[in-house]
Amino acid sequence: MKDQKTRVLIFDVDRDYFAPLQKELNREFRKSISWLKLSSLDDVPQKLKGGQAEILLTHAGINPSGFKRLFDLTQRKSPGLVVLVWADKTARKNYPVGKGFGIENMMVFNTGEFTAAAQIIRLEIEKLAYANLYQASEEKFEQIFNQTPLFSLITGFESGLILAINEAFIQITGFTREELFGHTTEELGLWENPQEIDRIARKLQKEPKIEAIDINYLSRDKENRIFRAAVERIDYLGKEAMLFSGEDVTARVLFERAAERNHGDLTRAQKLPHLGNWTLDLKTDSLHFSEELYQIFGLSHLEGDFQESYYVRIHPNDREFVRNTHANVKQKFKPFDIEFRIITPDGIVWMDSYVI
Repeated sequence: MKDQKTRVLIFDVDRDYFAPLQKELNREFRKSISWLKLSSLDDVPQKLKGGQAEILLTHAGINPSGFKRLFDLTQRKSPGLVVLVWADKTARKNYPVGKGFGIENMMVFNTGEFTAAAQIIRLEIEKLAYANLYQASEEKFEQIFNQTPLFSLITGFESGLILAINEAFIQITGFTREELFGHTTEELGLWENPQEIDRIARKLQKEPKIEAIDINYLSRDKENRIFRAAVERIDYLGKEAMLFSGEDVTARVLFERAAERNHGDLTRAQKLPHLGNWTLDLKTDSLHFSEELYQIFGLSHLEGDFQESYYVRIHPNDREFVRNTHANVKQKFKPFDIEFRIITPDGIVWMDSYVI
């Protein structure tokens, strides 16, 4: 990272020409400015040995060839150099000030005119101070972000644009940085259920962080995976963003589900009075219950729109989740094992529903 001080080179053939300007700026920025005086052109390499300078002050009191060499030497070491030149009327006529040197950031002032130059230097000092502060915080964040073994991703809060990813994310998903940057998660089809991310965003409007949530995502080769993450609302590069950080738990979750299902076979057999089944006709989109499920849901065969009555019985906080799960079955023919609440005449009951 750059020196915290703004480095100002002074090439002054009159020695004290810039003394009034130095005195004024030292009153404000003594700890933020470093003056490097050049007594000859040969001093430039030595003065810039410790790093590049930000500003060069000089006047057209040297011959044109010396003028050109001064700029060549300084800009070679400091490509973004701001050059401030003072010239009287004679110098403006005799020297090609600002022309033919290829200098982008060059301003010319009349002899003895320091007020405008002082303001320019103030702005440069403030810009450098802000850049140093910002760079330090960014470097610390980037170091932690990139070194963590956790799968980490930063996206635009509303846009879903991918702003940052770490090496663990690349290794797990199979995407390359080039494939990810400049695209949204929707364009990449990263999230299996984008509505799930919308729910997370709405929740983050009320609380700054969600500690742990399982999110279904698709790898580069479209393999269904499960990401157990903490999700946080942050400011990243001046933009409102979401930070996802966690681990891929696909193997663990599938193992747990298989173990639970094997163990649950006996349990379900022992609770036959509370076991029912349903079928979904994919052509007609009609739902059919066994007699046992009518009893569990407290529904009657005579109710008008049976399918809507079924969804009405599901707890409001779980209804959208169940609808989306059923939609996935129809679209992707995927098995599932979910738990949700229903509201019966006898109260709230937890349901374990699965498709094989």
